[in-house]
This record gives sequence, structure tokens and C-alpha cells, in this order.
Amino acid sequence: TPLLHCQSYEPELVADANLASKIKHNFHLIPNVISNSKWIAETLEKEFNIKSLATINPGIDIDLFYPRDRSLGDERLTIMIPVSKFLYRGFYRINNLIPAIEKEAKNRNLDIRILLVGVNKVPVSPSAAIALGLLAPTRLATLLGTEVDLFIEPSINHSYGLPALEAMASGVPVVSWDNKGINEYGTSANSVILADSVSSDKAAIQILDLLEDEKRRESLSKEGLKVREFHSRKKLINEFIEVLEKSFNLNYEKRRIVMVVPHLRKHGGPTTML
Repeated sequence: TPLLHCQSYEPELVADANLASKIKHNFHLIPNVISNSKWIAETLEKEFNIKSLATINPGIDIDLFYPRDRSLGDERLTIMIPVSKFLYRGFYRINNLIPAIEKEAKNRNLDIRILLVGVNKVPVSPSAAIALGLLAPTRLATLLGTEVDLFIEPSINHSYGLPALEAMASGVPVVSWDNKGINEYGTSANSVILADSVSSDKAAIQILDLLEDEKRRESLSKEGLKVREFHSRKKLINEFIEVLEKSFNLNYEKRRIVMVVPHLRKHGGPTTML
């Protein structure tokens, strides 16, 4: 029985209109769909009359991503930005945002660090930003918990947005452009969501304002930690299995399974649950 676990809406991720059309046609070939966000489920139903079996959001490894002792890290205020050369991940924003943040910080005489995850070389020059390359999840979790004060999500389109969720689960406030996925869990209480039209210069001002406002960052962090309750990977995997059993009338004896989680982010894609 064919089943599509729809973790992204590919027609919006490609620049070629012909390729997008071919991808859309393929949705009719798979009768059973589980989506990972409400907006994708609604799009599939509206565009193709495909009703998802369920919507199951991405799960966080809460045993890996959790609040740690920030005092163990560098004392400078630190921003982390995930960087991907895929356009839908907001690469063009990075080229303007980094100089804008550094310029605004200089105007305020503020000594900050900018950590770039996902690239081995800083995409703009000159810049004092630090390119960390691809990080193992354990290293990323440690950095989020001990070194980072603010996480910036530049993506244009996200099915759900696991990087921002991991930051929230680690107690790090998030600033994100409206990439659709962020609206599934982001609110004015736990994050800062910028309109798509907000320029890099204006975004830099808001980012630095928040970076200097420790009280507000603490409030966002406290609210953001609530995602841990609803986005536990173990909880969501159990939901996934239950949907399969109910939808296909499966009745297997309960047993411990091996969870395989291929990290496809290095290729620009999402992280799967199973």
C-alpha cells in the first residue's frame, strides 16, 4: 500500500514552473498521505482534493535539546543562523542580513558573535561571522544550550521548521520570517515572527533590540520551552504508528522498534521521523 509522508510541499521549493507542474501531477498517484503540518494538509485538500490521513508534526529529541547553563559559554551576546544555499531556505537574506546586523551592532557599540551553521565559509565579506560548517546534533545541542542567545530563521518556506523548534526546546528565543511553518507553533508569546516584506536593515534593528532586552528574551525562552510538551519525538512516533494501524487495519503485537532518523538537512531537506 503506497503511503506518502509529506514533509514538505515540493512545488513551492523549485524555481522551474514545468518541474513544479510535474511534481503536482504526482500527488494524484499516491492515495494515502500523512502530512507534517496543517498548512500542507490544507493545501493538498484545496489543490488536489487529497485529504490527509493525519497531520503529525516533527518531533524533537528532548533528551538532546534542552536548556543548559549559558554561563558556561562565551560571555558575548551570540546569534546563531542556519545557512543553506537553497533559495527557499532564505540564502539571499543571509547576504544582506549579516552586514546589516554587524552594522547595527557597531552603531550601538555592541560586541556580538554571529555563528553560521551549515556552511564552511562565511558567504559575505568582510564579516566577523564564524562559519561552523555542518554540525552533529550533539554538538548543535550543546552550542544552543551554552553559547546562543538568539536563533534567527531566515527561510522563505518551511513545512514546519525543526531547527527553530530545537532552538525553542533548548531555551533559545527565535526570530523568524513568516515561512508558513513557523505559524504552526510560533506565537507572539514565544517568538518574533517578521513579515516576509521586512527588509534586512529593519530586521537587524529588531534583532539587536531583542538581543539587548534580556527580560524579553527570558520571557520568550520560558514560553518557547512549552514546545517540549507537545513535540516529543517519542510521542509523535507513537502517533504515527497508531495512525498506520487504524488506517490500514493493522494489528501487530506491541514491541520495541529501532528508530532510524536520517539527517537530510545537509542536502537541504527535512529530518524524517522513521
